[in-house]
Amino acid sequence: GGKKLILASGSPRRKELLEMLGFHDFDIVPARGEESVPEGLGPEEIVKALPVLFFAFVFTDNREKLLSVGFALGVGFAILENIMILLQNFSTVSLIWALLRGFGAALMHVVCTGVVGLELHFIHQKKKLFIPGSFALLVMSMTYHSIYNTLVQSQYKYFGFVLPLITFVILFFITFRSRLKSKNKKIQKEPAR
Repeated sequence: GGKKLILASGSPRRKELLEMLGFHDFDIVPARGEESVPEGLGPEEIVKALPVLFFAFVFTDNREKLLSVGFALGVGFAILENIMILLQNFSTVSLIWALLRGFGAALMHVVCTGVVGLELHFIHQKKKLFIPGSFALLVMSMTYHSIYNTLVQSQYKYFGFVLPLITFVILFFITFRSRLKSKNKKIQKEPAR
């Protein structure tokens, strides 16, 4: 027979949600530990990752499309986050701070969701890696986001604002170099006319 679904939670709401989705044959094995998110790791990264995961799983594993979806989600979240922070701190922030924070946060979100989108292409092709790979990408994204938030709220805030730019430039050159190598390989493989 096929593999059986296990709900690792005693939550009646989660059981109800699974049943609403059409899953009726599953075992309930509640987790023994605490089912809470560690402080500082809010649902933001999960909410950003879910559309990219859904897109990769349901629609395509095309690298360029996943990268575009990841970038678009990152920019969208950055705009929303920046508007919320600026509205909450409107009277206490300078224009320079707002511009640096806006640019840094936008790039940070683009880096996180872009890398997730890019790497989903790889892990989607390796079926056994899809779940652990997706989890690893989520953890990486949460860690990077946490480092950024910690830096911009400390005495090193300007380094925090520049960190996404440095990361973006490094990733751009790695990606550009990789594409250049694959293009050269294709040219070398083509027969002479």
